[in-house]
Amino acid sequence: MTEWSVAITVGRPAGGDVEAEAGEVVAALGEFAPAVSVGRGDATIRLALAGNTVRDALSRALVEVRGAVEAVGWPPGVRHVEATEWGEFEKRLEAPALPELVGVTEIAELLGTSRQRASELARSPKFPAPLADLAAGPVWPKPVVARFAEEWERKPGRPRSKTSERLDQIIEDRRAREVEGTRER
Repeated sequence: MTEWSVAITVGRPAGGDVEAEAGEVVAALGEFAPAVSVGRGDATIRLALAGNTVRDALSRALVEVRGAVEAVGWPPGVRHVEATEWGEFEKRLEAPALPELVGVTEIAELLGTSRQRASELARSPKFPAPLADLAAGPVWPKPVVARFAEEWERKPGRPRSKTSERLDQIIEDRRAREVEGTRER
């Protein structure tokens, strides 16, 4: 037999004593290590049970949950069902719910730049938008920044200013005139 985690979402009428009703559902399903989470207009009931197949586990869970739900006066309709092998369910529980987040300091480390340069890049239109702007500053999912780092075409040194480009052009023009002047003589 395989151990399963089965989650069943059912409708729940508004009002009533939510804690007492959820407590009654938990008590009725006690042998299945139940967990109940209540939302607006619904409740999700998660059970741990054994079954030869996923169908066996779902069938038994549906029967048990319907009985517990009807006993507290909730409507019998099922809105959503999910069954997961217990080992896979435990892996999902261990996985972080949010991706690893990074701020400007971590971006600087990832890109091998100063914090000031990382902050400039983060404000550029080519940089991904932050996930959130916190009081401490913007944050990005680390995988998004890592992808940017892989695709970023880094150019060493400072970009040339317009003034230096104009000076280079003036010098080049003078040299060209000098060369033409020596040819004419």
